[in-house]
Amino acid sequence: MKKLFTALFICFAFVAFAQEQVPGREDLTFGTYGTFRFAPSESVNLIEKVLVQEDGKIITVGRSLTDGENYAIYVSRHNADGTLDETYGEGGISFFKANPTISNSAKDAVLSDDGLLYIAGYTYDYEGNTSFILCLDEDGFEYPGFGGEGWARTYNGGGIVYEAIDVDSEGNVVVVGHLNDQLLVRRYLPNGQLDTSFGNNGTVNDAVFNSIYSYGYDVEILEDGKIVVAGAKMDVWYDEFLIQKAYVGRLNADGSVDKSFGENGVVSLKVGEYAEFALGLNV
Repeated sequence: MKKLFTALFICFAFVAFAQEQVPGREDLTFGTYGTFRFAPSESVNLIEKVLVQEDGKIITVGRSLTDGENYAIYVSRHNADGTLDETYGEGGISFFKANPTISNSAKDAVLSDDGLLYIAGYTYDYEGNTSFILCLDEDGFEYPGFGGEGWARTYNGGGIVYEAIDVDSEGNVVVVGHLNDQLLVRRYLPNGQLDTSFGNNGTVNDAVFNSIYSYGYDVEILEDGKIVVAGAKMDVWYDEFLIQKAYVGRLNADGSVDKSFGENGVVSLKVGEYAEFALGLNV
């Protein structure tokens, strides 16, 4: 019986070891059977972005219904095994509100080379909204060297939305989204002020890709400073219907259209008969 028990134990240990090593199987060293569950608040919690630091720690960014009525931005940091890093924020989680009286939505986030975390999003209610960039230090608190105590806020009624964000090696921050049904691209300096040398006093917001309507949903800054944008645009009427296409466009470092890319700066990706969206890109 002892020999049989020993043999079964060795067999079980071998199977468990094999499960850990097979690509595509759950990583049994992470959480419980490959999953770590946590709740920033006792109500609704939504993850919008997951980032991995160079040291293997994991950052999640999203929104949490902390008061039962309005969402707050939440940021958490986890150790490599999934457990909360209690040295970050307040016990591993931080909460923020660009506007304390209405819902706050974090849409995208990026880590800079120097360890700062930039979050783009917007607040919304039935009367208006605020788009924002929130910059956090390595400990999960507002970084005072960016904007107003870590915030760069833009107020513009109900028409402006930041959807995605990227940062270059110099600390310049680019956000994309839409304003009044047109693509919006903005660049901020490392101190959180608008870069007035970019576009029209820091902003590109018009039919830059010859579209009737256009929206930006993701962005990436290239090493040469050019900016690649992915989204959806509508520029063709067909039998009284507006045809929506997914697209990829490219801007020069000064915000002008890079006409050497695609057809006058844009590649349309229409592959079906109905509405299409490009929601992400990678270069």
